[in-house]
Amino acid sequence: MTFDDIIDKYPGLFTDYEGSHCPDGWLPLVDEFCGRLVVEHPGVQINQLKEKFAELRVYVTDYICADLIEETVERSRHICQACGNLNAEIRDGFYWMVTLCDSCTETHGGVKR
Repeated sequence: MTFDDIIDKYPGLFTDYEGSHCPDGWLPLVDEFCGRLVVEHPGVQINQLKEKFAELRVYVTDYICADLIEETVERSRHICQACGNLNAEIRDGFYWMVTLCDSCTETHGGVKR
């Protein structure tokens, strides 16, 4: 699954989308978030989805779904943004923070905090 697949799966959800990068490991989380958003809060659209400070950031047209966003962001702090492993931690990268599992930390050079 790619981010473009998610955009195609939820037509109308990304109409004013400004773009950004979503790490591959978080794509299943984003897919689940989008599925819940269209059911629980129809009419709310996503303006931007991105990684910032080792967590998923979601910007929408109406923050009536703030609890859903908060839950998704919290979950992103424990999912490896590289591979999707559920046993991840926030770590210091070369010049930024990342959420990685132990295996990807070794591969990508992150440092456990």
